[in-house]
Amino acid sequence: MVAAHSDYRDEDHEDEGGAGRADALSEEIRAAHTEMARAQAELLRLTAEYDRARYWEADGAHSNGEWLAWFLDVNTSTGRDWTRTARRLQDLPALADALVDLAVAHITADTDCDRATIVVQVPVTALTTQDESAGPGGWILAGPPISAETAYGRDRYESRPPLFACDSRYQTVLYSEDGTARCVGSLRRSVPPHLSRIIRLRDVTCRWPGCERTSRLHVHHIVHWARGGPTTTANCTALCPRHHRHVHETGHQIEGDADHTLTFKRPDGKIIDIRPPPPP
Repeated sequence: MVAAHSDYRDEDHEDEGGAGRADALSEEIRAAHTEMARAQAELLRLTAEYDRARYWEADGAHSNGEWLAWFLDVNTSTGRDWTRTARRLQDLPALADALVDLAVAHITADTDCDRATIVVQVPVTALTTQDESAGPGGWILAGPPISAETAYGRDRYESRPPLFACDSRYQTVLYSEDGTARCVGSLRRSVPPHLSRIIRLRDVTCRWPGCERTSRLHVHHIVHWARGGPTTTANCTALCPRHHRHVHETGHQIEGDADHTLTFKRPDGKIIDIRPPPPP
């Protein structure tokens, strides 16, 4: 009986070790999948560029799909599928915008706004620090965890706070060490409705140079409120969703006073100016 009991304890110990290894493997699988997805996206981007330029003709191929099959040693159907997908990806942003417009129209008519609300929980330090010890990406309430890249964009710890916190409702919840919610602050909007209306009436369209989009405009803090930027008309400007993402995720910059003149810069610091040169 003693020997049997001892064997049972050994099995328990092995199970614990197995569980730890399983957790480690699952994280490695997730990381490998992420890298694979990134590599596949890059492959399709390069394939689309190669196909548009018809470089495959120089090697005597009848099509880009045929060239891929030969060059990468894959079957012809795979080469054709990759080429077809690469071509379609160029049209997806316009299709995604159309679907979002339809969804917005439906949600606007819904009297219960909470049905269309996604609650994202993040550590408050993630909004106010650039330290990598700020913690995980975040969590969707009653849903799964989300990665830091999803929550904060590609450059989480640079000077650009997350897109979702720029023009949103937010609420502070204090938790005890055991994870129990102890104190809930009042629900606030980073941009009050009356100020949002003033900014949209002032700007009419997205303020990005050359953009004339008037629907689904976001109100963007030029200096983010989490970095001490005031919620005023001078520090807030209207941007369409695509250009709002540019500012938060790709390194584009906006400077100036929104009540007067704004300067838009590329990630390399060059000023974006689409106006024609003055006549000689």
